[in-house]
Amino acid sequence: MRYSLPVFNFLVLIFLSDNLSPLSADEVLFDNGVGGAAGISSGQTSDYDPRPDGYVQIMADDFSIPRNTVIRSVRWTGAYSPGNTPPDTDNFEVAFYRQIISPSGFSFPDVDAGPLLVFDIDTTRVDSGVDVGTGFDIFEYSATFDTPIALNDRTFFLSLRNDTTDDKDDNWAWAGRHESELEDGSSAIINIGQKDQIFGLNHLRTDFQLLGTTIPEPSSTIIGAFVLFCLCGRRR
Repeated sequence: MRYSLPVFNFLVLIFLSDNLSPLSADEVLFDNGVGGAAGISSGQTSDYDPRPDGYVQIMADDFSIPRNTVIRSVRWTGAYSPGNTPPDTDNFEVAFYRQIISPSGFSFPDVDAGPLLVFDIDTTRVDSGVDVGTGFDIFEYSATFDTPIALNDRTFFLSLRNDTTDDKDDNWAWAGRHESELEDGSSAIINIGQKDQIFGLNHLRTDFQLLGTTIPEPSSTIIGAFVLFCLCGRRR
């Protein structure tokens, strides 16, 4: 049976739509290995509100995700210190930095170049029911990005920072697990002054998960059908 060109093109489109796999459901692309609220043992200030000693400190931690994936959301944990009284609303910002390697072989965020991306996020916060230290409440947070973020399979740094300036008795601390040795899981401390500068590595492995979707690669059959469709569409 022979089809006219418009009918043939229409049939190819049906074939493509039936054989292209849809995006997968959101999955965990990266887990920093703390284990959520149950694995928390410590925390570090990551807040634009100056600490009692006058320093503005934010935290960043490294991650890598598979190829052909996009980041759609993030989950993390934290606490408010020293007052242990969370504000009515949070003012979170997320930033992504490239990785650089120091002469000694340690991994740092490239703060001299500045963040690749930085934007505010609307955050959901719930009390995890877990307390650490002298009774500090550990909260669980989540945020979905307005636009999915595509990064290649290199290593990057994620920074989550709050701004609790209106909370007079607290700074926000990113929760995590204290590691005995500085290693790949170590986080970096960034001090905010005239410009961002690295203060050093920290023994805290911050708690966070990046979630997103896998973008399926088309099969050779589908690619061939698409090329045939394009070639036929050019015929007169």
